[in-house]
Amino acid sequence: MVNICRILKSRFLVLETPASLNFSSQKIESIGDFFRSINPKGIRMVWEVRRPSGEHIPPDLATTMQDYNIVHCADLSKEDPTVDSDTVYTRVFGKGEHNLHQFTDEEIMDRDKKITSRNPSGLSK
Repeated sequence: MVNICRILKSRFLVLETPASLNFSSQKIESIGDFFRSINPKGIRMVWEVRRPSGEHIPPDLATTMQDYNIVHCADLSKEDPTVDSDTVYTRVFGKGEHNLHQFTDEEIMDRDKKITSRNPSGLSK
């Protein structure tokens, strides 16, 4: 995966896990082993941890993401990123069902405020 990012000159590799994935402590430990085993060298890992509505990222998983400098991909129209980062990576689906949503000017301005408040220098370089 990382080699493909290098070929494509992508600065980010976005990972996505299904909402049905159960993050037991053993699984979180295995995830840490996975991130320890790869060498992204210049490729920033971004992880969209999907989960059932209203469920939060387990604290141990958030710590693992922080330890490996992984950006939490979140839809800022619905939630704030759980993991602090120098990079904000957001989904752009909005509040509509099945990703059908026409953003208003106010929603776009609200997103901009959320991004700049988390990352005052602007988007990642």
